[in-house]
Amino acid sequence: AIRPCAGPLARCVDDLALVMSLWCQEKVRQTDPTVPPVPWQEELYRSPAKLRVGYCTTDNFFEASPPCVRAVETAVAALKEAGHEVIPFEVDMYDIVVNYLTILSADGGMRSFFDAVDGEPLHEYYALLYRMSKIPNFTRPILSRVLKYLGMTRPADQFARVGKKTAYEQMQVLAQRSLAKKKFLSRWVAAGIDVLLTPALGLPAFCHGESKSLFQACSYTLAWNNLHFPAGTVPVVRVRQDEEVYQSKFKDPVTSAAEASLRGTAGLPVGVQVVALPYRDELCLKAMREVEQGVKFEYSKGTFADPRLKL
Repeated sequence: AIRPCAGPLARCVDDLALVMSLWCQEKVRQTDPTVPPVPWQEELYRSPAKLRVGYCTTDNFFEASPPCVRAVETAVAALKEAGHEVIPFEVDMYDIVVNYLTILSADGGMRSFFDAVDGEPLHEYYALLYRMSKIPNFTRPILSRVLKYLGMTRPADQFARVGKKTAYEQMQVLAQRSLAKKKFLSRWVAAGIDVLLTPALGLPAFCHGESKSLFQACSYTLAWNNLHFPAGTVPVVRVRQDEEVYQSKFKDPVTSAAEASLRGTAGLPVGVQVVALPYRDELCLKAMREVEQGVKFEYSKGTFADPRLKL
């Protein structure tokens, strides 16, 4: 239900476009007939036509930290300077993200994860997710109510909705996603935007080991994986010392972990994410290139004391 996808890394957007153009060749489809017969439109990627860009600074599931918000604002300014039309486009991906987690946990006990590692022990970073997946379904409503009473809305909703599903229950979860996607597409089309600009992640890069308690910060990518929209990221700014703070309307352990994670991040690079409609990869990459050319991010700027920058 969640389609796997390749995510190439490159030093510039033009290199990514080159990879996409190669993947879309007829020879590739002859080797792998599951590749959609959609040719790469180089003229669309290179077109001088101006874009209509929507942007948002939060997905309402995990509030973006100050440097991630500033990255979006910086990219917005660069796009406007280049002559593109940029408009606010609010999104609420809360239910889409919880739906994603619900789909992944539907087999119960993370069985598909264990099948995938083929006998190897599950990585320790998945221990919390594994414990959550093993909680009996009949206790979940009780735990959810207790967590909501304690003001922890986010984990309460996850406890209530994740867990083992019957085939019928899973079909209902997938139907909910289809309905949410249809509504979102209607808003997108009504706004007439070509692409959407969002934070790439809710936080700068984590220290090793922190991801086990901060996977919710990846909600900005999980949502588009769930809806099957193409997306890519571009570096834009670096964290300032006055941005090593985090505030959120959610009062739960994830917020506490985010506050701790931001300390000492000054100097880390922070990017933005560009999202496009399905099979509109050329527009996604075109907008990424416009951001890249507009902000002119410096890859080798500064020296840093934080050990995570010496890897």
